[in-house]
Amino acid sequence: MADVAYSINDFIKSFPKAGARPNLFAVSIEGKGQQYFQNVPTFAPEHFLLCQTASLPATDLGNIPVSFMGRQIKLPGTRTFGNLSLSFYNDEDMSIRVAFEEWAHDIQNFANVFGNKDSEIISTIYVTQLGKKGNQLRRYKFNTAFPVNVGDIALSYGDTDTIESFTVEMAYQYYEIQETATRGLTDE
Repeated sequence: MADVAYSINDFIKSFPKAGARPNLFAVSIEGKGQQYFQNVPTFAPEHFLLCQTASLPATDLGNIPVSFMGRQIKLPGTRTFGNLSLSFYNDEDMSIRVAFEEWAHDIQNFANVFGNKDSEIISTIYVTQLGKKGNQLRRYKFNTAFPVNVGDIALSYGDTDTIESFTVEMAYQYYEIQETATRGLTDE
């Protein structure tokens, strides 16, 4: 086995641009779901200013076990996508939370099994990873997205010097990677 030199300098050279930063991102919405955010003072379709976190979901490629002469052979199966998880700061008028609650209510009313037949519920959500100069590194397009869970807000007399936040889980059909500094992955 050949001697391999491991040094701090070798490690640093592996990060010529000092690495991608998880705090440099933008979340935006396009399509019919925008109607729910018209009364949100900090909302602009190109950027959710109060989005605290976004978690890029994993994709799973299932496998199909096939028996062959006493052995299990694995063949590629169907791809599934986890939900997109977004966390938001809650302002005092709770406008972002109210917008997501109204969107979820229009999908299915709280008091019965019926939705609002006039609602337009499907949107496209974009999560863009940014470089240190504000340039786009990678842009994820989540197609036909809608909220499936508007998370809880923990209240406590003991919490001081904090701002409320809540998480929204968005279901979607699939995502594409587009408009990037790296190789994009689209089906177009």
